[in-house]
Amino acid sequence: MIKTKIKYILTFAAVMVFSGCGLYSYPYIEAPNVSKVVGGGVTECIIENASGNDPEVFRGYEIYYKFYDQNKRLAEQRDDHNAIFAKEEPDYTALLAVGYKRCRVIKNMKKDTTVPMIPIPSGFREDDFNITIDFKTLASGSNDEHAELLAEFKTMPIESIPLYRCIEDTKPESWETPGDINNVYKDFNSIDLEYEECHDSDLPTKEVSVSMYILSYGLYDNVYNLYSKPVWLGYVNCWNY
Repeated sequence: MIKTKIKYILTFAAVMVFSGCGLYSYPYIEAPNVSKVVGGGVTECIIENASGNDPEVFRGYEIYYKFYDQNKRLAEQRDDHNAIFAKEEPDYTALLAVGYKRCRVIKNMKKDTTVPMIPIPSGFREDDFNITIDFKTLASGSNDEHAELLAEFKTMPIESIPLYRCIEDTKPESWETPGDINNVYKDFNSIDLEYEECHDSDLPTKEVSVSMYILSYGLYDNVYNLYSKPVWLGYVNCWNY
């Protein structure tokens, strides 16, 4: 009788494990390693590919950003970081909750950036390579007001990818790409210097710091979206006029 009960329990446990009994098991998505963080005069960050991910699941990377008032960045960014990692396994939703926005790589309102914004071809997903983002065009005192912020691949035959922001602007400039109503795609360097007040919905002031996080993205069974935890890329003080 005891043996029969044990056999029944083991059989039931096996069914629970393999069928999931309504619980679905997803692959774990490993976050990239950021070996060099921007900030304190360092304007270049280095992102190491998460080569341990399943190449059939892993697809690429997503980057999110937020502008802070330079005078308040240290405290506010620290509070946001603590809120993001208050969860054991945070994903992009934790970034959205504290006001971060998704970068774009296509400057076109009618053709939105697909997920992931930085796709990694299947043949390279298990390779060791670096992605470099150089923020020097955003650094305070830069004269190149409209230079693009680029994600550049090292040791990989992939072209550099420009990063944009999709925001609301009540008075877009002629060089900015307008969309519906007052939505505009802008370079990260674009700012309305001739106005006393900034008109970009993501800028708290003209003297700002930009902070960014990166996440790995995967697609399981061509249905389930998977995200790694966010990894901080650092911050850069910019547009200090």
